[in-house]
Amino acid sequence: MAKRNLIFLLMIGLTVFNGLALDTYKSDPIVLENEKLNVSIDSETGCFSVTEKTSGHVWKSDPWENAAGLLTITDSKGKKHTVNISKSKKIEVSQTSNNTVSLKFIDPVLKDGSVATGVSIVTELKLDAKTALLDVEVKEHNAGNFKLSDLRYPARAFSLKTDEDKGAAVIPQKQGVICPSYIFPMNGGRFCKWDDATYNNKSQGFLELFNNGTGLTMPWWGTYNEKSAVMGIVDESARPQMQYNINNNGQYLFKGEMSTYQRIVFLDPIWKLNEEKGKMRMSYHFIPGGDYVDMAKEYQKEAKARGHFVSLKEKLKRNPNVDKLGSYLFRNLRWLSSLCEHAWNGFYF
Repeated sequence: MAKRNLIFLLMIGLTVFNGLALDTYKSDPIVLENEKLNVSIDSETGCFSVTEKTSGHVWKSDPWENAAGLLTITDSKGKKHTVNISKSKKIEVSQTSNNTVSLKFIDPVLKDGSVATGVSIVTELKLDAKTALLDVEVKEHNAGNFKLSDLRYPARAFSLKTDEDKGAAVIPQKQGVICPSYIFPMNGGRFCKWDDATYNNKSQGFLELFNNGTGLTMPWWGTYNEKSAVMGIVDESARPQMQYNINNNGQYLFKGEMSTYQRIVFLDPIWKLNEEKGKMRMSYHFIPGGDYVDMAKEYQKEAKARGHFVSLKEKLKRNPNVDKLGSYLFRNLRWLSSLCEHAWNGFYF
Protein backbone atom coordinates (compact mmCIF):
# COMPACT_ATOMS: atom_id res chain seq x y z
CA MET A 1 0.00 0.00 0.00
CA ALA A 2 2.83 2.40 0.87
CA LYS A 3 4.56 1.68 -2.45
CA ARG A 4 1.32 2.21 -4.35
CA ASN A 5 0.74 5.53 -2.57
CA LEU A 6 4.29 6.62 -3.31
CA ILE A 7 3.91 5.75 -7.00
CA PHE A 8 0.57 7.58 -7.09
CA LEU A 9 2.10 10.71 -5.56
CA LEU A 10 5.02 10.58 -7.99
CA MET A 11 2.63 10.35 -10.94
CA ILE A 12 0.69 13.37 -9.68
CA GLY A 13 3.92 15.29 -9.18
CA LEU A 14 5.15 14.50 -12.67
CA THR A 15 1.81 15.49 -14.15
CA VAL A 16 1.83 18.86 -12.36
CA PHE A 17 5.49 19.44 -13.32
CA ASN A 18 4.81 18.68 -16.98
CA GLY A 19 1.82 20.99 -16.94
CA LEU A 20 3.87 23.82 -15.49
CA ALA A 21 6.65 23.14 -17.98
CA LEU A 22 4.21 23.40 -20.88
CA ASP A 23 2.78 26.65 -19.50
CA THR A 24 6.21 28.26 -19.17
CA TYR A 25 7.72 26.86 -22.36
CA LYS A 26 8.75 29.50 -24.84
CA SER A 27 10.01 28.66 -28.28
CA ASP A 28 13.39 29.98 -29.37
CA PRO A 29 13.43 33.17 -31.48
CA ILE A 30 14.39 33.06 -35.13
CA VAL A 31 17.54 35.05 -35.81
CA LEU A 32 18.80 36.83 -38.92
CA GLU A 33 22.37 38.03 -38.64
CA ASN A 34 25.25 39.60 -40.54
CA GLU A 35 28.38 41.50 -39.49
CA LYS A 36 26.37 44.66 -38.75
CA LEU A 37 23.02 43.55 -37.33
CA ASN A 38 21.33 40.84 -35.30
CA VAL A 39 17.57 40.62 -35.88
CA SER A 40 15.69 38.49 -33.34
CA ILE A 41 12.08 37.53 -34.18
CA ASP A 42 9.78 36.24 -31.44
CA SER A 43 8.07 33.22 -33.01
CA GLU A 44 5.09 33.51 -30.63
CA THR A 45 4.21 37.19 -31.16
CA GLY A 46 5.94 38.08 -34.42
CA CYS A 47 7.63 41.06 -32.75
CA PHE A 48 11.28 41.69 -33.55
CA SER A 49 14.23 43.55 -32.07
CA VAL A 50 17.43 44.69 -33.79
CA THR A 51 20.88 44.78 -32.22
CA GLU A 52 23.19 47.22 -33.97
CA LYS A 53 26.50 45.48 -33.35
CA THR A 54 28.97 48.36 -33.65
CA SER A 55 27.41 50.32 -30.77
CA GLY A 56 25.81 47.33 -29.07
CA HIS A 57 22.48 49.12 -28.84
CA VAL A 58 19.28 47.06 -29.01
CA TRP A 59 16.34 48.64 -30.81
CA LYS A 60 13.33 46.94 -29.24
CA SER A 61 9.77 46.24 -30.34
CA ASP A 62 6.55 47.80 -29.02
CA PRO A 63 6.97 48.59 -25.27
CA TRP A 64 3.26 49.17 -24.63
CA GLU A 65 1.30 46.18 -25.90
CA ASN A 66 4.00 43.95 -27.39
CA ALA A 67 2.26 44.39 -30.72
CA ALA A 68 3.98 43.51 -33.98
CA GLY A 69 1.35 45.60 -35.74
CA LEU A 70 -1.96 47.37 -35.15
CA LEU A 71 -4.73 46.65 -37.66
CA THR A 72 -7.93 48.67 -38.12
CA ILE A 73 -10.88 46.60 -39.35
CA THR A 74 -14.61 47.19 -39.81
CA ASP A 75 -17.12 44.43 -39.02
CA SER A 76 -20.40 43.65 -40.81
CA LYS A 77 -22.26 46.12 -38.54
CA GLY A 78 -19.99 48.96 -39.54
CA LYS A 79 -18.12 49.09 -36.22
CA LYS A 80 -14.37 49.76 -36.33
CA HIS A 81 -11.88 47.80 -34.24
CA THR A 82 -8.17 48.26 -33.62
CA VAL A 83 -6.54 44.84 -33.36
CA ASN A 84 -3.16 43.80 -32.01
CA ILE A 85 -2.09 41.25 -34.63
CA SER A 86 0.28 39.63 -32.12
CA LYS A 87 -2.86 38.33 -30.39
CA SER A 88 -3.97 36.36 -33.42
CA LYS A 89 -5.25 32.82 -32.98
CA LYS A 90 -2.38 31.57 -35.10
CA ILE A 91 1.02 33.06 -35.88
CA GLU A 92 3.40 31.36 -38.28
CA VAL A 93 7.03 32.49 -38.33
CA SER A 94 9.31 30.69 -40.78
CA GLN A 95 12.76 31.32 -42.18
CA THR A 96 12.46 31.06 -45.95
CA SER A 97 16.14 31.71 -46.72
CA ASN A 98 19.38 32.61 -44.97
CA ASN A 99 18.39 36.26 -44.76
CA THR A 100 14.57 36.24 -44.98
CA VAL A 101 11.77 35.46 -42.51
CA SER A 102 8.08 35.22 -43.39
CA LEU A 103 5.40 36.03 -40.77
CA LYS A 104 1.71 35.13 -41.00
CA PHE A 105 -0.86 36.54 -38.57
CA ILE A 106 -4.08 34.54 -38.91
CA ASP A 107 -7.50 35.23 -37.31
CA PRO A 108 -6.70 38.14 -34.96
CA VAL A 109 -8.60 38.35 -31.66
CA LEU A 110 -10.64 41.48 -30.97
CA LYS A 111 -10.66 43.21 -27.57
CA ASP A 112 -14.05 41.69 -26.71
CA GLY A 113 -12.63 38.20 -27.23
CA SER A 114 -14.30 37.53 -30.57
CA VAL A 115 -12.20 36.33 -33.50
CA ALA A 116 -11.87 38.07 -36.86
CA THR A 117 -12.11 34.80 -38.75
CA GLY A 118 -10.67 34.89 -42.25
CA VAL A 119 -8.52 37.95 -41.62
CA SER A 120 -4.81 37.44 -42.19
CA ILE A 121 -1.68 39.56 -42.64
CA VAL A 122 1.54 38.28 -44.22
CA THR A 123 4.78 40.22 -43.74
CA GLU A 124 8.44 39.68 -44.50
CA LEU A 125 11.75 40.69 -42.92
CA LYS A 126 14.78 40.67 -45.20
CA LEU A 127 18.28 41.42 -43.93
CA ASP A 128 20.90 42.59 -46.40
CA ALA A 129 23.82 40.15 -46.51
CA LYS A 130 26.53 42.75 -45.82
CA THR A 131 25.11 46.12 -44.77
CA ALA A 132 23.09 47.45 -41.82
CA LEU A 133 19.88 47.40 -43.87
CA LEU A 134 16.64 45.62 -42.97
CA ASP A 135 13.65 45.60 -45.34
CA VAL A 136 10.24 45.25 -43.65
CA GLU A 137 7.37 44.61 -46.05
CA VAL A 138 3.66 43.82 -45.89
CA LYS A 139 3.28 41.14 -48.57
CA GLU A 140 -0.37 40.00 -48.39
CA HIS A 141 -3.62 40.73 -46.59
CA ASN A 142 -6.99 38.98 -46.56
CA ALA A 143 -10.17 40.55 -45.19
CA GLY A 144 -12.50 37.58 -44.72
CA ASN A 145 -15.93 39.05 -43.93
CA PHE A 146 -14.40 42.29 -42.64
CA LYS A 147 -13.08 45.45 -44.26
CA LEU A 148 -9.43 46.28 -43.71
CA SER A 149 -8.24 49.88 -43.70
CA ASP A 150 -5.10 50.87 -41.78
CA LEU A 151 -2.16 48.73 -40.69
CA ARG A 152 0.56 50.23 -38.53
CA TYR A 153 3.50 47.90 -39.10
CA PRO A 154 5.89 47.68 -37.43
CA ALA A 155 4.08 49.28 -34.48
CA ARG A 156 5.93 51.47 -31.96
CA ALA A 157 9.24 49.95 -32.98
CA PHE A 158 12.58 51.70 -32.37
CA SER A 159 11.02 53.99 -29.73
CA LEU A 160 12.70 56.25 -27.17
CA LYS A 161 11.74 56.51 -23.49
CA THR A 162 10.90 60.06 -22.52
CA ASP A 163 13.39 61.65 -20.08
CA GLU A 164 15.44 58.43 -20.05
CA ASP A 165 16.80 58.14 -23.59
CA LYS A 166 18.76 61.15 -24.78
CA GLY A 167 17.73 61.32 -28.39
CA ALA A 168 15.12 62.59 -30.80
CA ALA A 169 12.64 61.77 -33.54
CA VAL A 170 13.57 63.23 -36.93
CA ILE A 171 10.76 64.24 -39.28
CA PRO A 172 11.52 65.79 -42.71
CA GLN A 173 8.49 68.06 -42.71
CA LYS A 174 9.10 71.38 -44.49
CA GLN A 175 12.57 72.57 -43.32
CA GLY A 176 12.83 69.62 -40.95
CA VAL A 177 11.67 68.93 -37.42
CA ILE A 178 13.58 67.41 -34.50
CA CYS A 179 11.48 66.22 -31.55
CA PRO A 180 13.69 65.55 -28.50
CA SER A 181 12.94 62.79 -26.01
CA TYR A 182 14.46 64.77 -23.14
CA ILE A 183 14.87 68.34 -21.94
CA PHE A 184 17.87 69.83 -23.70
CA PRO A 185 19.32 73.36 -23.98
CA MET A 186 18.60 75.22 -27.20
CA ASN A 187 20.61 77.99 -28.82
CA GLY A 188 21.22 80.95 -26.52
CA GLY A 189 20.88 78.85 -23.38
CA ARG A 190 17.09 78.61 -23.59
CA PHE A 191 15.33 75.29 -23.06
CA CYS A 192 12.85 73.69 -25.40
CA LYS A 193 9.19 73.98 -24.55
CA TRP A 194 8.25 70.93 -22.51
CA ASP A 195 4.53 70.79 -21.80
CA ASP A 196 2.96 67.76 -20.18
CA ALA A 197 2.52 65.83 -23.42
CA THR A 198 0.29 63.31 -21.63
CA TYR A 199 -2.62 65.68 -22.25
CA ASN A 200 -1.37 67.46 -25.35
CA ASN A 201 -3.30 66.40 -28.46
CA LYS A 202 -0.63 67.89 -30.70
CA SER A 203 1.90 65.34 -29.46
CA GLN A 204 0.24 62.53 -31.40
CA GLY A 205 -1.25 62.34 -34.87
CA PHE A 206 -0.24 61.57 -38.44
CA LEU A 207 1.35 63.22 -41.47
CA GLU A 208 0.78 62.33 -45.10
CA LEU A 209 3.56 61.79 -47.59
CA PHE A 210 4.19 64.97 -49.65
CA ASN A 211 0.61 66.34 -50.03
CA ASN A 212 1.48 69.79 -51.43
CA GLY A 213 3.86 70.78 -48.66
CA THR A 214 1.62 70.05 -45.65
CA GLY A 215 2.94 66.53 -45.16
CA LEU A 216 6.39 64.95 -45.27
CA THR A 217 8.81 66.68 -47.62
CA MET A 218 10.88 63.53 -48.13
CA PRO A 219 9.92 59.83 -47.86
CA TRP A 220 11.81 58.93 -44.68
CA TRP A 221 11.92 59.42 -40.90
CA GLY A 222 13.82 58.04 -37.93
CA THR A 223 14.90 58.10 -34.29
CA TYR A 224 18.31 58.28 -32.66
CA ASN A 225 19.90 58.22 -29.22
CA GLU A 226 23.44 58.61 -27.89
CA LYS A 227 24.54 55.27 -29.34
CA SER A 228 22.71 54.62 -32.57
CA ALA A 229 20.27 55.88 -35.16
CA VAL A 230 17.65 54.10 -37.24
CA MET A 231 15.92 55.67 -40.22
CA GLY A 232 13.30 54.15 -42.46
CA ILE A 233 13.04 55.01 -46.14
CA VAL A 234 9.61 54.50 -47.66
CA ASP A 235 8.89 52.84 -50.97
CA GLU A 236 7.01 55.83 -52.36
CA SER A 237 4.65 53.81 -54.54
CA ALA A 238 2.48 52.79 -51.56
CA ARG A 239 2.24 56.36 -50.18
CA PRO A 240 1.85 55.48 -46.47
CA GLN A 241 1.15 58.04 -43.76
CA MET A 242 3.40 58.52 -40.74
CA GLN A 243 1.94 58.13 -37.24
CA TYR A 244 3.85 60.21 -34.70
CA ASN A 245 3.83 59.99 -30.92
CA ILE A 246 6.03 62.60 -29.25
CA ASN A 247 6.51 62.05 -25.51
CA ASN A 248 2.93 60.87 -25.07
CA ASN A 249 1.78 57.93 -22.92
CA GLY A 250 -1.44 57.17 -24.79
CA GLN A 251 -3.60 58.86 -22.18
CA TYR A 252 -6.26 59.46 -24.83
CA LEU A 253 -6.74 55.68 -25.02
CA PHE A 254 -7.84 55.39 -21.39
CA LYS A 255 -10.95 57.62 -21.33
CA GLY A 256 -10.17 59.56 -18.17
CA GLU A 257 -8.23 56.87 -16.32
CA MET A 258 -4.51 57.19 -15.66
CA SER A 259 -2.40 55.65 -18.39
CA THR A 260 -0.38 52.55 -17.54
CA TYR A 261 2.09 53.30 -20.33
CA GLN A 262 5.33 55.22 -20.13
CA ARG A 263 5.73 58.31 -22.27
CA ILE A 264 7.70 57.45 -25.39
CA VAL A 265 8.69 58.78 -28.80
CA PHE A 266 7.90 56.68 -31.86
CA LEU A 267 7.16 57.02 -35.58
CA ASP A 268 5.08 54.37 -37.38
CA PRO A 269 4.21 53.80 -41.04
CA ILE A 270 0.45 53.56 -41.69
CA TRP A 271 -0.24 51.30 -44.66
CA LYS A 272 -3.57 51.81 -46.45
CA LEU A 273 -4.76 48.26 -47.07
CA ASN A 274 -7.94 49.47 -48.78
CA GLU A 275 -5.85 51.14 -51.49
CA GLU A 276 -4.23 48.57 -53.74
CA LYS A 277 -1.08 50.30 -54.93
CA GLY A 278 2.67 49.97 -54.65
CA LYS A 279 4.98 48.02 -52.36
CA MET A 280 4.23 48.40 -48.67
CA ARG A 281 7.89 48.38 -47.70
CA MET A 282 10.18 50.28 -45.32
CA SER A 283 13.94 49.99 -45.67
CA TYR A 284 15.48 50.55 -42.24
CA HIS A 285 19.08 51.78 -42.12
CA PHE A 286 20.93 51.46 -38.79
CA ILE A 287 23.73 53.97 -38.19
CA PRO A 288 26.13 53.58 -35.23
CA GLY A 289 26.59 56.92 -33.45
CA GLY A 290 24.28 58.56 -35.98
CA ASP A 291 21.99 61.57 -35.76
CA TYR A 292 19.77 63.65 -38.06
CA VAL A 293 22.73 64.71 -40.23
CA ASP A 294 23.71 61.09 -40.85
CA MET A 295 20.10 60.25 -41.68
CA ALA A 296 20.00 63.02 -44.28
CA LYS A 297 23.27 61.76 -45.80
CA GLU A 298 21.89 58.22 -45.90
CA TYR A 299 18.79 59.38 -47.73
CA GLN A 300 20.94 61.37 -50.16
CA LYS A 301 22.67 58.11 -51.14
CA GLU A 302 19.28 56.48 -51.66
CA ALA A 303 17.98 59.45 -53.64
CA LYS A 304 20.97 59.21 -55.98
CA ALA A 305 20.39 55.48 -56.41
CA ARG A 306 16.73 56.12 -57.25
CA GLY A 307 17.64 58.88 -59.70
CA HIS A 308 15.99 61.65 -57.67
CA PHE A 309 19.18 63.61 -56.94
CA VAL A 310 20.21 66.37 -59.34
CA SER A 311 23.58 68.11 -58.84
CA LEU A 312 24.15 71.83 -59.35
CA LYS A 313 26.19 71.08 -62.48
CA GLU A 314 23.27 69.19 -63.99
CA LYS A 315 20.89 71.99 -63.02
CA LEU A 316 23.26 74.51 -64.63
CA LYS A 317 23.09 72.60 -67.91
CA ARG A 318 19.31 72.78 -67.81
CA ASN A 319 19.13 76.40 -66.65
CA PRO A 320 22.10 78.84 -66.99
CA ASN A 321 20.52 81.16 -64.38
CA VAL A 322 21.50 78.63 -61.72
CA ASP A 323 25.06 80.01 -62.05
CA LYS A 324 23.88 83.21 -60.41
CA LEU A 325 22.98 81.24 -57.31
CA GLY A 326 26.62 80.95 -56.19
CA SER A 327 27.23 84.68 -55.87
CA TYR A 328 23.84 85.15 -54.24
CA LEU A 329 24.63 82.49 -51.65
CA PHE A 330 28.02 84.01 -50.92
CA ARG A 331 26.51 87.45 -50.30
CA ASN A 332 23.97 85.95 -47.93
CA LEU A 333 26.28 83.49 -46.20
CA ARG A 334 25.64 84.78 -42.69
CA TRP A 335 21.88 84.72 -43.21
CA LEU A 336 22.03 81.22 -44.65
CA SER A 337 24.16 79.99 -41.76
CA SER A 338 21.55 81.22 -39.31
CA LEU A 339 18.76 79.70 -41.40
CA CYS A 340 20.42 76.29 -41.55
CA GLU A 341 21.08 76.38 -37.83
CA HIS A 342 17.42 76.95 -37.08
CA ALA A 343 16.00 74.75 -39.81
CA TRP A 344 16.83 71.60 -37.86
CA ASN A 345 16.34 73.20 -34.45
CA GLY A 346 14.38 71.46 -31.70
CA PHE A 347 10.77 72.25 -32.45
CA TYR A 348 8.19 70.69 -30.17
CA PHE A 349 4.73 69.65 -31.30
